[in-house]
Amino acid sequence: MREERHWTAKQEDVRVDYRFVKEGGEVVYFSINVSIVGKEDPEDVYRVDTAHGYLHEQRFWRSNEPTPIPEERFASYSHAFLYYRKEVARNFITWSELYKAQAAGKGD
Repeated sequence: MREERHWTAKQEDVRVDYRFVKEGGEVVYFSINVSIVGKEDPEDVYRVDTAHGYLHEQRFWRSNEPTPIPEERFASYSHAFLYYRKEVARNFITWSELYKAQAAGKGD
């Protein structure tokens, strides 16, 4: 089993973390996290992963609860990882802005 991690700062205060584990050339576990980083602890914005034995995502500006993703949408975790890597690259800025706007509205 081979584990790889990649951290990529994409914007001044937003970080995207990629983690995956491969066996025999196939991804058997992955997580992709979008976080706002700053002076305090990082705040989770978005996560998609295969932890807890199933594929799911969390959009923290909506809820902390994981939303299951039907695994039949993908031929394998390798395909799901590639799909969500692109999805995150396209949307992480928008998601971070949604999270910040929602967080700012909490005190009102």
